[in-house]
Amino acid sequence: MAIAFGMTTRIAFLLPLLASLATACRPSEDAGARTDSAGPTVGAPLTAPLGGACSAMTRVTRATLRIATGRDRATSFPAPAKSSGTWQGCRLVGSGAVPADSGVAARSAQLQAALSNDGWTLDPQYAESTPVASEFAVRRVSALCVVSMRSAGAAAAQAAPAPARTNYRLEIRCTENVPPRS
Repeated sequence: MAIAFGMTTRIAFLLPLLASLATACRPSEDAGARTDSAGPTVGAPLTAPLGGACSAMTRVTRATLRIATGRDRATSFPAPAKSSGTWQGCRLVGSGAVPADSGVAARSAQLQAALSNDGWTLDPQYAESTPVASEFAVRRVSALCVVSMRSAGAAAAQAAPAPARTNYRLEIRCTENVPPRS
C-alpha cells in the first residue's frame, strides 16, 4: 500500500511538470509574425517558388561541394553588395575547404555548372571574382539567388607558409521578384 501511495504521489508531482514542458515546446499561434531582438522577421512563410529555390540551393550545394549549409532563421536580411536595401527570403551559410592552389574560383565554377544543370540561369549583373572571393547570381522562375564564396583568413595565409588547404565561407541569399538591373 505504501509503495502504491509513493508512486501515485510521484506521478501527481510530475504531471504538471510534463504539461508545462509540452506547452513550452509547442509553437505559438503567431509563430509567423515574431521578431527577434535585432528586428528581422523570424519564421515568416516563404512562397512556393522561393521555398523551392531555397531547397534547391541546399540540395545542389550539398551534392556539388559536399558541405552542409544551414538556413538562417531570419527571413529579412541586407541585400548583397550590388543591390541596396533589404531582401525578404532565405539566407544559407556554410563552410568548406579547398586545395590552396585552386582557391574559391574552382568551387564557384563547379557550383555554377551544377546549378545550370539544375535549370538555373546565370545573371551576369552580380558576377564578381577576385583571388580570394567569388560571387555570382542565378535565376529560376521568380527567384534570384546570389552566391558568395570567400576565403577565410586570407590575410593570415599570406603571412604564413602556404597551407595545403584553404577554408572558405559560403553564403547564399535568395529572394523573389527582383527585376534585372539595367
